[in-house]
Parts: sequence; C-alpha cells; structure tokens
Amino acid sequence: MTVVRTSDKHGPVRDDEMKEELEAPLRAGHSTRAVPWREPELEEEDRPDEDELIERRRAAEAGRTRADDARAARG
Repeated sequence: MTVVRTSDKHGPVRDDEMKEELEAPLRAGHSTRAVPWREPELEEEDRPDEDELIERRRAAEAGRTRADDARAARG
C-alpha cells in the first residue's frame, strides 16, 4: 500500500515527529503552557464570550473537560 503525501516540505520521519509534538496539546483541550503570558492570543472574532469563559472555568473547577461536555450535550 502506497501512502499518498500531499506535501514535500518535510520528510515522513519529520512529519511523524511533528505529529507527536502536537498530539498532547490537541488532546488536552486546554492550554498546555506553563506560564499564561506565553499562550498565543486569539483573533478578536475567535475570542469566546464572557459567558463561555465562565462556563469553562466552572467546568475546569468541577474536573470536567470540553470533551465531557460535548458528550453530555450529544445525549
């Protein structure tokens, strides 16, 4: 079976390394930075509204993740 590559910028080994580097932050569903000021800022239209921020904080304090909330919303 031949793997179809859509980019030649990196080789397959580097692609796998980059995939592993991004896996943990993507799975975490929250900031993985040790210091908050290093977190990249969102564009204005991508910023969550205040109610959403309050709900996220309450969920975090209760030990829930966004994935838990998404599962609960689906039923």
